Amino acid sequence: MQNNNSYSVEGFLKEVKPTKTFDKFTVREFVVETKEKYPQPLAFELYDDTKNVLESIPVGQSVNVFFSQRGRVFNGRTFVTNRAWKIETIAGGKVDTSTPQAADSTATPAKKTAAKTPAAAQPQADETPF
Repeated sequence: MQNNNSYSVEGFLKEVKPTKTFDKFTVREFVVETKEKYPQPLAFELYDDTKNVLESIPVGQSVNVFFSQRGRVFNGRTFVTNRAWKIETIAGGKVDTSTPQAADSTATPAKKTAAKTPAAAQPQADETPF
């Protein structure tokens, strides 16, 4: 992973933020979620001519990000930036981030309703005084 102060991480593209333009440069931030037992969201930045590389990569796509870390001190605090310089897509690695959430939200209430309906219907019939 480490090679002359550069690193790589594999995950899926979780978020792409709008481009920001400053006096001397342009930057675009994006987030990749790692493929680990406990996934981690990692923030990266692309600068100037490399910022448009994200236009062709859909959110949810599996990617391998190559980056360098930059550090700086500001007002006595140290900040670290992950500066991406190459992004590779991984074939067949598209993750659908909307479908699983929708399926889970509709499946869970259906299971609860199905489980409660027969049990709830029978005691009401038994508890009726007439």
